Amino acid sequence: SESEAMWRQLLDISLKYDELYIAQRCAAAVGDIAMSKYLDKVNTEKMDIENEQGGDSAIDHYSIRSKMSLLNKDLRRAEDELLAQGKVDQCIEMYQKYYKYTDAIRIAEQNRHPATVEMRGEYFQYLLDTNQ
Repeated sequence: SESEAMWRQLLDISLKYDELYIAQRCAAAVGDIAMSKYLDKVNTEKMDIENEQGGDSAIDHYSIRSKMSLLNKDLRRAEDELLAQGKVDQCIEMYQKYYKYTDAIRIAEQNRHPATVEMRGEYFQYLLDTNQ
């Protein structure tokens, strides 16, 4: 419908200009509950960071940037944001959450993570168990 198209257009513009609260409301209006809930989590985290920083905008905080990259399905950019801050464990967890085990192992190897051997062994066992 025409109104749904207008909501979607507003959603796109809101995301482009980092207006997360408006984007969340637009996602709910078009029935994209998953996006609405995700944006609610991101917006809540953004407000928490702003409160910790004394009111400064947190839209450029690495955590918010990485989550917005995930929303845009840009895992590499999210990876870059996390690794630039030394958040190796968070980066590995992100890839594991999205079943990107080879990428998780790659990050672990590149950063000499102590669990690299264990992760590789679990991944190979998973492949064997699932006949892949």
